[in-house]
Parts: sequence; structure tokens; C-alpha cells
Amino acid sequence: MQAIIPAAGMGKRLGDNAENKPKCMIEISDLTLLERAAASLKGAGVTRLIVIVGFQSDLLQAFVNEKIVDIDTIIIDNPLYATTNNIYTLYLARQEMVKEDTILLESDLIFDHDLLSSLVQSQAEDMAVVDLYDPNWMDGTVVLLQNNEKISSFVPKSEIIPEKIVNYYKTVNIYKFSKGFSQKRFMPALTSAVENGDVNSYYETVLGEITKNYGPCLSAFKMNGRKWYEIDNEVDLAIAKSLFQ
Repeated sequence: MQAIIPAAGMGKRLGDNAENKPKCMIEISDLTLLERAAASLKGAGVTRLIVIVGFQSDLLQAFVNEKIVDIDTIIIDNPLYATTNNIYTLYLARQEMVKEDTILLESDLIFDHDLLSSLVQSQAEDMAVVDLYDPNWMDGTVVLLQNNEKISSFVPKSEIIPEKIVNYYKTVNIYKFSKGFSQKRFMPALTSAVENGDVNSYYETVLGEITKNYGPCLSAFKMNGRKWYEIDNEVDLAIAKSLFQ
């Protein structure tokens, strides 16, 4: 199994914490987010890691070469990181993604170490990690579940209905995709979107369209009390440090 970590963004909202380095190089308790993720991936049996760089690409590539050891690594560069979004960043890894079963995770996450091992060992081949939606700190896409098991729809932030808050789950931005799903569904749909000019949306938009067109195809892997945090700004960073010190 392999993993792909898109790490091309600039982290503008993190101020001085990420002014001259990618977000994944931020340290919490003397370990960078990327080192933490790599350790969890290796613990889960992942043997191949693709990191997609962009902002400060030379710095990040040197860091990967020095610090991320005991796992085969591939670096892909997104030179258009400043004018594109993660749908384009992942598009650049499309040829790699269809080679193996893949864990896809964002580079600005911190989470309990055992999460990825449990995800890999789960029987379902195609999964999205989700948590009960808490509007007080969670932002972005949410999902609805069918029979409390499979994702029936992806709901953009603008379409969230406050009266239905208890029914929503937040995507944690960690996925497990089988090679077959990447080959037959995900990468063809994402490639078509990008090559038709959609370079500024999110790859979750593609997953939402696939779900809409073909029905529920991703099972929900629930956090069930595991700790995690997405670090977008300085407040997020402070909270993450308090959770994982």
C-alpha cells in the first residue's frame, strides 16, 4: 500500500509559523506534522510515500530526503501551487495513484497514531475518515450517511442546514482508496474535471459527483473519540499543541 500527501500550499493564515516553510514542517512537541504522518503510515504497513510539493519546494524536498526514512519516497512538484487548489495538486499524482491501494491524507492534519493502522486493517476497501460534525471548530465539507455506514452525499459548507446538524459528519481529509476505485472512478473523473479547466476546486467535489452519479461507494470510518485537528490558522495551531503536547 502507498500513501499520497498533497503538501503544496502556502499556509498564509498561519502567520510567522509558516512564513518560510510549508505547513507540514510545523513542529508540535519537537516533531513536524509530516514526520508524525510518516511514522503513522509506516506503522500501518505503508511502504511507499508520494509527497506533492509546491511552496518552498526545494526546502521540503530536502527535508523529506533527510528526515523521512525507511519508506520509499517520491516527490512531485506543483509549480502552479499559488494559483490552483488541491484538485490540481492531486491531478499531478494521477499516474502514481492508480498503481496501488492508496491512503490519501492532507498535510495540515495531526491525529492519534493508531488511526491509520485501524483504517488500513478495516475490511472496507474504499473509506473516508469522518467525525461527528461540530460547527464550533470544524469547517468545510460534511457528509450524510446511509444506514449509518456508507456516505450517501457530500454537502458543501454553503448547503449545511442548521436544523440537521446532528445528522452530519465532517470529513477528516483522510481516505483509503482501492486501486480499482482510483482506476475506474476517481482518477478518470478528476482528470476530466481538471482538463476541462477546473483547477481551483477541491477533490472532494469530485468524490461528491461520483457519489451522486453512482450511488454510495465510500464507507465511513468513524473517529469514535480519537483525537485529531486540522491546522489552518494560528488558533488551530495553539489548540493542536494543547491536544498533542
